[in-house]
Amino acid sequence: MSHKSHVDFVEKALKLGFEPYLYYICTSNPEINQARVAQRVSGGGHDVPTDKIISRYNSSLSLLHDMVINCRRAYFFDNSSERHLHFAEATPDGYLDIYESVFNKIDSDWFVESVLKKWDRSKIRSARVT
Repeated sequence: MSHKSHVDFVEKALKLGFEPYLYYICTSNPEINQARVAQRVSGGGHDVPTDKIISRYNSSLSLLHDMVINCRRAYFFDNSSERHLHFAEATPDGYLDIYESVFNKIDSDWFVESVLKKWDRSKIRSARVT
């Protein structure tokens, strides 16, 4: 999702009556992604240049809010550790539900800057993990 064409594609799908869902998995910083690529390369996998990793990371985050508002529902996961931690979701009624017990365990700067600060404050609520 590092190019605006991805957002445009989802906007078109929405206009055609589709109900897009987004599962957004991110790490707290691109250095984690670089280390994972290096690990993959050491195991015989393909490389990705560091500058591309960083630019894609930043581009993806810059487009995230626009993508979310074009989706019926969006789920947010942090993958900085060994686990995918589901810590928030955007609901069909326009709310952003934050699962604080999980949210407080992650380095959430990427989410705060890319989504939370851009969201209507009256539509942010704390939710319990079920």
